[in-house]
Amino acid sequence: MVENLEKPIGVSYKNSPSMSKRTAIRMKKSSRFSILLYSVLSTLLAIANPLLTYFANGLQTQNLYTGLMMTKGQIPYSDVFATGGFLYYVTIALSYLLGSSIWLLIVQFIAYYVSGIYFYKLVYYVAQSEIVSIGMTLIFYIMNIVLGFGGMYPIQWALPFMLISLWFLIKFCVDNIVDEAFIFYGILAAFSLFIDPQTLIFWLCSFVLLTATNIKQKQSLRGFYQFLCVVFGMILIAYTVGYFMFNLQIISSYIDKAIFYPFTYFARTNHSFLLSLAIQIVVLLGSGCLFGLWDFIQNRKKASYQIGLNFIACIFIIYAIMAIFSRDFNLYHFLPALPFGLLLTSNKITILYQKVIDRRSHRRQYFSGKSLIVDLFVKKTYYLPLLLVSLSIGLLVYNTYQNVTLSKERRDISHYLTTKIDRDGKIYVWDKVASIYSQTRLKSASQFVLPHINTAQKNNEKILKDELLQHGAKYFILNKNEKLPNELKSDIKKHYQEVPLSNITHFVLYRFK
Repeated sequence: MVENLEKPIGVSYKNSPSMSKRTAIRMKKSSRFSILLYSVLSTLLAIANPLLTYFANGLQTQNLYTGLMMTKGQIPYSDVFATGGFLYYVTIALSYLLGSSIWLLIVQFIAYYVSGIYFYKLVYYVAQSEIVSIGMTLIFYIMNIVLGFGGMYPIQWALPFMLISLWFLIKFCVDNIVDEAFIFYGILAAFSLFIDPQTLIFWLCSFVLLTATNIKQKQSLRGFYQFLCVVFGMILIAYTVGYFMFNLQIISSYIDKAIFYPFTYFARTNHSFLLSLAIQIVVLLGSGCLFGLWDFIQNRKKASYQIGLNFIACIFIIYAIMAIFSRDFNLYHFLPALPFGLLLTSNKITILYQKVIDRRSHRRQYFSGKSLIVDLFVKKTYYLPLLLVSLSIGLLVYNTYQNVTLSKERRDISHYLTTKIDRDGKIYVWDKVASIYSQTRLKSASQFVLPHINTAQKNNEKILKDELLQHGAKYFILNKNEKLPNELKSDIKKHYQEVPLSNITHFVLYRFK
């Protein structure tokens, strides 16, 4: 039977042996193997796999290019507009120094596996059920693939640190954890922030949770000591990373572009606001997370619903709002909200699962397993996850078809450019993906590598145009399907001349006169 399903996370249970026992989770070997298998399969679908490069979208190719150019002396935040964490790009750069991006598959696998283990533990804490936990973990992996196909997103690498920290908070509120353990908590915070600054939302909410808990327990001095431990832990990492960032003179640029920009301007592209809003709402509904949030809102006045689930719901809502207003057709913007939304949903799924198995024999329960959890999840969310899967597959097929169709032309153009430009030469590619940059390993004439990413803000759009009007690009490559602003059209006609290339029909190559 499932006990205390709705006990809140974030209230002290140090005097409750039953609650302390809830955190003493011993995973079955079969569950560990399942998570290992899910992680391997998810990793094999990563775009770092050379066989899957056609599936990469603009942001994925731009991130890989940014890391690649670090090996050529180009620095993120100053030479290239970047919103990921410094350690994220350093890791990509190290893989290229080792010879290939395929090394990133190891990093992606570790991120998937650790995230899966701790997501399982978090669900188990709520559900106290092996089947519910592994079933929801399977859904977690499926949604990761659906929303973030190809992986390599900063949030996916930072997620293990967030989930470990969330588990740490539960252990703190339930068990007798020494205050000095918050040094480890600070280390986790620093790593996640230097991988993806978007995790700042989680850490600010965590700070509010810890403060509220200590005030409620009248332990303000102890809370201050814990805060100092967190700061000390963060300094251990921040000092080392900050040393390199200081020498590269990018600290102010990092704060401006990686921290302030994502939280002050949600739009990432210039796509239709209404259409992108509709797509992101479909993502919200199809993820099943709204099901859990609605159940939480309906029952939040119950005594058992207190600060812990408020904490998780708050994080989910903030990340979901950022995704909804991203003004982008891609689905990966919802990845930061996903684990928190599924945790809310797992609470309701547990109750529904218990009702189902109470009506079934033990034999029937055994054969149902995690497939029953997936079935409950899909049916209780009105089959909207199937709509989301269909949308994801449709977008993937559309983008892949375009990439495959244009890939040969991109390779031919790249081969031509490598024979005409020295390694210090600059180009600009007005395209959806950064494949030509990566294939030529040439520098971009603008800090905005791709014209439609992070240029929705008027100031950024103006900077892009101004940089291109300075004619730093020896060659300008235009995808005919991408709209070019009139002022750039006029400038190209005046200062560039077209280079005829055989078998190139979707691109136009211009050379500076």
